[in-house]
Amino acid sequence: MKKDIKVLILIFAIGVALMVTSCKKNDPPTRSQMLIGTWQVTGLYQDYNNNGIADSDEIVQDTMLSHEWFSFYANGRMSVAYYSNFNGYRWVLASNNTYLHLMDTFSFSNNYYHIDTLTSTTLVLKDTTGASYGGTSWTTLAKI
Repeated sequence: MKKDIKVLILIFAIGVALMVTSCKKNDPPTRSQMLIGTWQVTGLYQDYNNNGIADSDEIVQDTMLSHEWFSFYANGRMSVAYYSNFNGYRWVLASNNTYLHLMDTFSFSNNYYHIDTLTSTTLVLKDTTGASYGGTSWTTLAKI
């Protein structure tokens, strides 16, 4: 009887050891991996009062916003769709993954956006390069 209990305990211990050592840990996705996919613009805020905050009364009312999509691809390419017009870009994360660097493949212009928020469903980009209505603007996007 004692021998049977020892064998069962040994089998149980080996089983537990195998389960613990064989479990693969899932690493959280990187910021680049979270960015890959298609995002729809959900809002644009201009900092009219220059307080550094996207206040609710500073949203830009633009009926075209709901027709803008940004598609990020793993190969570093990006497309922007406005209704049926498509523009080609290259993208890379810069400054320790805190800035999104967009390079227009047609005009060769460069744009940098601070990534305020990036989750699996939400992206908020901050532009401090002199937005048309104030010094700072925010673009909010939702993954679709």
